[in-house]
Amino acid sequence: VPAVPAVPARKSTAPNREQMRQKMLERFDKDGDGTLNADERKAAEAEAKKVLKADERNVRAMQLLAQCYLKESKVELARLVLENARDIDREEANTQYYLGHAYLRLKSKPAAVEAFRLAAQLQPDFAEARNAYGALLIESQDYEGATKELEAAVAAAPEFTSAQFNLASAYRGQQQIPKAIETYQKVLKQKPDLVDVYFNLGITYLDSEVPNTDTVQRFRTAIDYFNQYRAEGRVCPFEGSGGYGNGEQRRDFVSVEDIVRVNL
Repeated sequence: VPAVPAVPARKSTAPNREQMRQKMLERFDKDGDGTLNADERKAAEAEAKKVLKADERNVRAMQLLAQCYLKESKVELARLVLENARDIDREEANTQYYLGHAYLRLKSKPAAVEAFRLAAQLQPDFAEARNAYGALLIESQDYEGATKELEAAVAAAPEFTSAQFNLASAYRGQQQIPKAIETYQKVLKQKPDLVDVYFNLGITYLDSEVPNTDTVQRFRTAIDYFNQYRAEGRVCPFEGSGGYGNGEQRRDFVSVEDIVRVNL
């Protein structure tokens, strides 16, 4: 499951709740990189504990403290704090979301699935929660359910590359191959250094019937993507070169040696 990504700002169904959480984080993010380093976490943790000493039912302080614990790999402590926060306010989507990550790290996948599901249900435009829930549905091969969640995540945050990547995989699981390829390509345009996309594209071309593409062309394209995956670079398999126009290459890139080297 992808790590917690940075998602572009968007309207929320619970703006006050989300804005308060973001403001609390921003207070301690002194270098403005969107994450808390060790010193910033120390300050945030101290502030959260101070707030909780005065108000032991302050859910936002609990969330902040739990995030610090998660970053410090104090996962069991994070779980305890978040479960207390959940018991205080069961309508708080962020608590369920962070609980999902804690449960995952504690290898309690069913509990994580339920936490992410509740987070998405409580806040339907919570793209991170829908992405995490959708990714777990892919793991259980519920591709139809995953597609529903991930399409909602992308609708809420169109530049959310992690959700787009997972959505492409859900399409592939449903054998919606043109949609899968198109979505993987969108991810590459946004983030060409995300090398896992090359591998998934290679698998898609290798294992699936691609419309308007014969078997030899599919294998050529798959090998190109696998080679690009190994090189960790960028690939344009049908881009013209050497006097050929786009899509006009007739060179045979396939060899038994190439196929054997592919790590499937």
